[in-house]
Amino acid sequence: MKTLRISALYVVAILFAGTASAATHNPFNGTWTLQAGGSRIDNGQRVTFTLKDGKYTCNTCSPPFEIAADGKPHAVKGHRGFDAETARIVDAHTLAFTDTMKGRKVHAMTLTASTDGRHLVVDDRYFRHGHAMREVYRMTRTAPGPKGSNSMSGTWQKSAFIRLPSQGRGIRMHIAKGYLDINLTGNGPMRHLKLGGPAQAIQSGSPVMLQASLSGPRTLHLDTLMGNKTVMQQTLTVAGDGRTLKLQGHNFMTGMKITMTADRQ
Repeated sequence: MKTLRISALYVVAILFAGTASAATHNPFNGTWTLQAGGSRIDNGQRVTFTLKDGKYTCNTCSPPFEIAADGKPHAVKGHRGFDAETARIVDAHTLAFTDTMKGRKVHAMTLTASTDGRHLVVDDRYFRHGHAMREVYRMTRTAPGPKGSNSMSGTWQKSAFIRLPSQGRGIRMHIAKGYLDINLTGNGPMRHLKLGGPAQAIQSGSPVMLQASLSGPRTLHLDTLMGNKTVMQQTLTVAGDGRTLKLQGHNFMTGMKITMTADRQ
């Protein structure tokens, strides 16, 4: 099945913030951990699939494909991340998928529909270099499936996180003398940005540019640009007690909006 994952790394990678006040009093300085609870996704990624007559069709995969939902691996062509998929009907409300590449498991996903058929819980697991990355999220039905298909068929839209991967949830920030040092995964070197300065490439030679600004002592923004076009905007606001922050993001390319919180560690 086509991946639905919008990882925490995607959310974190578009967050930058800053202020010129003294570093020891800056409300953003420290380490923050993103939380799934209370998250909201508007206009999230949509997927359409059909389960009918013992066959599973991924309508929105690129390219689309159809395989037997018999619990056996079947070849799938045209996808970079996998070359075979297994679809299994667990019960009337649950489907399970396994993707492999050259016989090696790279992805597993379980879809569980609510009894009223309005929501879908997706348990998504990726396997890389002997490690598993797990994310659980909720989808909301936007359209039913074709006549005669399984009740799980139809179009679904990602609407909230339930569990975030343990990798990439941490954000480390330090602001001093008009510059922001930030690490978006909680590990490794910090990235250095001038607050209120011109857009900077996220790395040498990259066409993606980042520009940070301040609109208040606890409200910070990041614009993501490609060329001279702003493709994404983020707002990061620290609560009055300094213990939590609110993250709001808008992807202009897809129309998706994300709201999340993070706790100070």
